[in-house]
Amino acid sequence: MQFYEILEQLIDKSGCTAKEIAKSAGISESTLSRYRKGERLPEADMAERIFFGIAHAASRNGSALPEQAYDTLMHTLDDTKFSSERFSYLLTEFSVNLTKLASYVNYTPSYLSRIRLGKCSPSDTERFLHGLCAFFQAETEPAHLEAVFGKADSTKFPEILRQYLWNKMPPKKESTDKFLTDLDQFDLNAYMSEFRFEDLMIPKKEKIPVYSCEYIGTEQMRKAELEFFRLTLLSESEEEIFIHDELPFMELAQDVEFDQQWVQTVAKCLKRGLHMNLVHTLDRPSEELIHGLKIWIPLYMTGGISPYYLKKSEKNLFQNAVYLSGSAAMTGVSVRKGNGYYSLSTEQNKISVIKAQAAQILKASSPMMQIFTEANTQYFYESIWPEAFHKSKRTAILSTPPLHTISAELLSSILTRNGIPETEQERFLNMAQTVKAHTDMILQESEIIDIIPDISEEEFHQQPLCLPLTECFCENRYQYTYQEYQEHLAQTRSYQEKYKNYTLILKHKILFRNIRIISQNHNSVMISKSNAPVVHFVIRHPKLVRAIEESCMKEYI
Repeated sequence: MQFYEILEQLIDKSGCTAKEIAKSAGISESTLSRYRKGERLPEADMAERIFFGIAHAASRNGSALPEQAYDTLMHTLDDTKFSSERFSYLLTEFSVNLTKLASYVNYTPSYLSRIRLGKCSPSDTERFLHGLCAFFQAETEPAHLEAVFGKADSTKFPEILRQYLWNKMPPKKESTDKFLTDLDQFDLNAYMSEFRFEDLMIPKKEKIPVYSCEYIGTEQMRKAELEFFRLTLLSESEEEIFIHDELPFMELAQDVEFDQQWVQTVAKCLKRGLHMNLVHTLDRPSEELIHGLKIWIPLYMTGGISPYYLKKSEKNLFQNAVYLSGSAAMTGVSVRKGNGYYSLSTEQNKISVIKAQAAQILKASSPMMQIFTEANTQYFYESIWPEAFHKSKRTAILSTPPLHTISAELLSSILTRNGIPETEQERFLNMAQTVKAHTDMILQESEIIDIIPDISEEEFHQQPLCLPLTECFCENRYQYTYQEYQEHLAQTRSYQEKYKNYTLILKHKILFRNIRIISQNHNSVMISKSNAPVVHFVIRHPKLVRAIEESCMKEYI
């Protein structure tokens, strides 16, 4: 039996009126009526309120509910609970416009937004499901649906979607959580050792023969990419490398040996000093998107790559690729989900044509993210810090209390205990003062939410935490004692009392140890990696921003 049917039975057995029950549960009669008719399914906490409202009203009237009534009622929610997390994932995965979706499901965009945030569930399940299916089948590509849900006859899609959203089928492609965890645990030194970057030999420059060649099918396409980079390395040209590739790459990436060769070859280009402009195609299934980021993020840390994206991706039948350097040009084409090929040439007339095309693509692109290392510290302060004065809500997941809440005395004491020279201490103390003044000014107009771990002494001693010095681009790790950590936490609580726009949320677990994530009102996300090297990634692409926000801070934004 469904929730509304059990609810109706309990109301009958209670001998109470709807008015009595609504008053006892603290809800309106119209809200209770919608639950009784099955027009709306409550969240678990609301269902509990209704049950105990019935029980209290019945008790006042001298009645009692059956012994297993609570379990029977709540069990109906277990079988039919709507998953706002999966709904939100689908909206992000398919870049859904809520206004357009609203016209299919006959809900307002604001109501859909509340469903997405888990603040309510669809009031009419069948109407919602029917509209949602119609939207996905009309507005999304079959190949993209297949990548998320697998192959299925279109007539079976409603049931597949029902099982997915009503908590009966595990998500297939949600991998943002794993990406953030992997980034938190990533060690650049171990990575460089694994790929033997120190031993990479740059080939001697030589005269490049003039020729053209075509590569057809997956295996040959792997060879084509490696050949393009080989020719680029052999050339005397110091021109920048340009890459824009819309072709699906998961099939190429199935070959682990190719993956390693590819990374090493790109690393050689960067080691030689060839800058790379990379225009990403982000209109991909999440699995491809996250896999690509996992490959590129370590290479971004070199500072030799500028990532871009095209704001509007045309959903054409054909997908194209352009690779360009001073010595070689390669273009590729594929029918979506079909076989593809590359055409590689060292002929100057062809290189000139491709160079003009690349310039147009780059002109139409936007920066996908900004990457700040110690080498461009000043640019970080000049370009990112002024953005903080835009009035908007900021939400941060931190591994420790922030630098702006620590007192100069406590910071100096920790640094002294760690044996830091006075000149270096002065730099950190000055930066702490700068960050504090900067944050104080933000809080005059904007809200800041900091999510910070408050862990037991035993957990702390298993893996001590370190001072938050990412703003200083400090690669050394200076550990707290547990008492120092608690003192900094107490100072952060005091800071919250001082500023009405500052909210401190304490968690009894550590989400990330080596990265902090700061969201700025859905407009950007900054991921700062604190273990060597210190790198700040400022991500602006809406799909990536939304995916990261929903992965770890959905309930706070």
